[in-house]
Amino acid sequence: MKEGSIADTLTAAANAARAKIAKLVDKFDAEPNLAQSEADVRAGYVDLLFHALGWNVYNDPGGITNYRREGYVRGAGYVDVGLEVRGQPVLFLEAKRFGRIPTSSERTGDRTVEEKQAFRYARGKKITYAILTNFERLHIFNADHERLIYAFDHPREYLKNFESLWRLSPGEMERGSLPWWEGQLEKGDVDLQFLAALRRWRLQLANNIYEHNAANPGLFQQDGSFDFDQLMQAVQRILDRLILIRYGDDKEVLLAHDLLDTVLSDYRGRGAYARPDHLMRAFLDLSQMMDQHYNTTLFAPGHVSENVTVANETLASVIEEINGISFRKFSSDILGNTYESYLGTKLTLRDGQIQDEEHRDIRKGKGIYYTPRWVVTYIVDNTLGRRLKELKEEHGLHAIEKVRGLAILDPACGSGSFLIYAYQVLADFYRRLNEDIAQQQARLLADAAQFRLFETLDDIKHLPQPVIDYPDVILQEHLFGVDLDPEAAEIAAVNLTMQAFADSRQKRLPLILNENIKVGNSLISGGEADLKPCFGDAWRDKRPFNWANEFPEIMAQGGFDVVIGNPPYVRIQSLPEEERDYFRDHFETSFGSFDLYVLFIEQAVGLLKGGGHFGFITSGKFLKSTYGQKVCQLIFERCTVEEVIDLSALQVFGGATTYPILLIFDKKHEEKMFHYALLRQEPRARNGGLGDPTDRLERLASQDVILKGIWPPPGERQPLVDKLFTDKLPLKEVAERIFQGLVTSADKVYTVDEVTHEAASVIVASRQTGSQHELERNLLKPLLSGPNIQRYSSSQTNRRLLFPYRIEGDRAFLIEPQEFQHLYPKTWTYLCENRAILEGREKGKMHHDRWYAYVYPKNLTLHGRRKLAVPRLVQHLCAFYDAEGQFYLDNVDVGGLLLKEQDHKACCYITGLMNSRLMDYCHSLVSAPFRGGFRSANRQFLERLPIHTIDFTKREEREAYDRIIGLVERMLDLAKRKAESSLAASELSEIERLLTQTDREIDDLVYDLYGLTNEERRLVEEAH
Repeated sequence: MKEGSIADTLTAAANAARAKIAKLVDKFDAEPNLAQSEADVRAGYVDLLFHALGWNVYNDPGGITNYRREGYVRGAGYVDVGLEVRGQPVLFLEAKRFGRIPTSSERTGDRTVEEKQAFRYARGKKITYAILTNFERLHIFNADHERLIYAFDHPREYLKNFESLWRLSPGEMERGSLPWWEGQLEKGDVDLQFLAALRRWRLQLANNIYEHNAANPGLFQQDGSFDFDQLMQAVQRILDRLILIRYGDDKEVLLAHDLLDTVLSDYRGRGAYARPDHLMRAFLDLSQMMDQHYNTTLFAPGHVSENVTVANETLASVIEEINGISFRKFSSDILGNTYESYLGTKLTLRDGQIQDEEHRDIRKGKGIYYTPRWVVTYIVDNTLGRRLKELKEEHGLHAIEKVRGLAILDPACGSGSFLIYAYQVLADFYRRLNEDIAQQQARLLADAAQFRLFETLDDIKHLPQPVIDYPDVILQEHLFGVDLDPEAAEIAAVNLTMQAFADSRQKRLPLILNENIKVGNSLISGGEADLKPCFGDAWRDKRPFNWANEFPEIMAQGGFDVVIGNPPYVRIQSLPEEERDYFRDHFETSFGSFDLYVLFIEQAVGLLKGGGHFGFITSGKFLKSTYGQKVCQLIFERCTVEEVIDLSALQVFGGATTYPILLIFDKKHEEKMFHYALLRQEPRARNGGLGDPTDRLERLASQDVILKGIWPPPGERQPLVDKLFTDKLPLKEVAERIFQGLVTSADKVYTVDEVTHEAASVIVASRQTGSQHELERNLLKPLLSGPNIQRYSSSQTNRRLLFPYRIEGDRAFLIEPQEFQHLYPKTWTYLCENRAILEGREKGKMHHDRWYAYVYPKNLTLHGRRKLAVPRLVQHLCAFYDAEGQFYLDNVDVGGLLLKEQDHKACCYITGLMNSRLMDYCHSLVSAPFRGGFRSANRQFLERLPIHTIDFTKREEREAYDRIIGLVERMLDLAKRKAESSLAASELSEIERLLTQTDREIDDLVYDLYGLTNEERRLVEEAH
């Protein structure tokens, strides 16, 4: 169905219908009797409305449509009207009295009683769409998902939005107007209303349990302190049970309908005669019944939630709200993402009050983000899906036997989004093979009836048996997950149980919580003897997870067949020191300033069976960073990369900047090309593909690319890249030091803005005090930050750095207080005014007699030397030559480059290279991307730049060297002249022309030095 199916100019039939409906609306406006029965409303308004739209309301002969009144639906009762096209039901319509249907803005929850009735009518005949109307309102729903598609909240809207109303005409319905219409609705990744409700219910239950269980021994530890974790376990289990019951009811898979409604109605009916714990007792009885019939861990007796008191009205309020939510409307990914967001908030107990932390930084602080559906789909389809396809191609129908025992792991499963989709893929695999086996058996039986009886019976005998109980098999044999957060593990179990509920159809379910879905730290293993030396008496708090003990059968068979997921992104600096030490001792990839996801990759490789499939969404920074070298080596030596999908240009995780990739590899070593793609926008069709090929850069790459740190892989440009980096010195071998700017840990005190100056002092403005101060000139250094640096020049800055040190040769000495007060009394007074702030740096680390020093006094002697300055973030590589060592460099925003050869000519030569288009291209190959088209120019990336060393025995190289130096000196002079404010427009224009010309000449000379052909130069220019 396309938008164009309803013409811009309505057809004659549509215009005639509009005229009839206009008269009907006028009739309603003048209606004196608004107390009519449902039958009168239907006959006097609803029937006439649909007759005007073209439906055969009065059953005239020869029509293609039927308008069947009072049809009986088994299990639901009598429906008001069933609409059919060519004998096929397409829509159910329920009519109500005037005043009985709220407007769309007045609706509370997901469905009213009347809507719920209409949904059941529609589903009873397996019809997707239902209408609830009393003419003054007309609401269109997807009955399967219990989702409002469109609402007319006043009869005048029929005329105002007639093109929308016309979609209900038979012709448009036959062309698929409602599925098209529904497809235009935006579906968020998270259901914000359900998320808010989850948080509200959790807080209500927690506060009530805390209030009514002050003497409950089950909520206190041995030392007499309140056990808040036990309280939260009770709250979460009560919520999980309620939601699972409602989900099963909505999916119509329980043995009876409206179980929670029945419990609530019974309580309400008792009024004042209800016991204080009546509702909780009834809920526990219902939980026991669920355990007996479905056997799921979540309803197993003995949980702490069964020994707490919850006030009737609190539990009634929660149940009533849960009853108002339709779980049919949730796709599994939206439900999973909503739960993942819910896990990003926590309750806290402070000063005897339980509070819901409003910020959602908790799981993000742990580097955890919910994964978009299309990412989950792509990873699972290209790991598990690929393995299932291979089994089907190799074994045909017998793949249903070969798949048994295939083990899939998510080692940081969160709420279970990857496992949920893996369940769906496996369920579809089993269903299809079951159908194929049944069809093959039917074909063979048909053959047997005609000929080859005995041979055919033998063929039937050798057919594999269908797997009817596949939901149990999937949960017991195939899916495994681990998470550090007990709440996350329980929710993952809930989500998977929901999946199995719909497929099991009132059958018992396997136990998965604490069996296949477990709580633990996927990266820490061992017992007391192993872990106590590292973590002390608190070693159990790390929740060590011993894989061989927890999953003995799988590990005995060599490991898992598939490992998938979205591991946490946490830099080592944010981890406790004892964890850093443990990881460095136990993981070979714990190199440099590593990130936790690197260890998850190594752990996954260790847990994978030979030939197993791996698929993570993870940060791609390790591919270019120094800390990623060891994990890249591990992947290259033990695995075969299948795909690297670069998502760094997308905001995959909302506001989080992680520069993610989809990394897919197999645990086997083969020499083959792998598929690389850089996505420029998120796939619009979320069906597991990568979207339109025009929205991405694609190329094939060899396996050793992962060792070279050059991304995107050069592809056809590989010969050019080899030429640029082969037989060249990396910049780190030319440089004496590549260093970062000065870190004061109190920039608002130490960095000031010059207002005016005199011979010996300067008037400055302090951002810390908000006032002006007179400070001695000798302690104030011109300060360059990243934005001040351009190619060959720096913009004028009045920013000054207060530098409380004396430089003597290659050593820096903090000026002693007595000398400071004597030589620089004004600056000393300013520092003393800010003493409390300076002493409080780094959590009081500077509370000593050297309180005015920098916290990290590194590189102090380097800034006053001849150097190059390079911004930390660049869109194009650039460098400024500070020939006199005049400028000091600001914090991490700008780095310095000292050359081993400190003479002016060598510095000019490197300045020319660093500002050339060729070196910018080289930098783009080795650097890491940042948001907004920026790239990192940190030391780890600069030191890899290929420097052509001049062979002074060759005349042409000597001449090129001298020519570059002369041109760089011209660029430096022109840049200074351009900065003069007194230039006339014509002078400025001429300088800019000369700058462009000189710049081009330098580029050409650099191309010549590196031996680039015209075609290779073109490739570089295209990338600039």
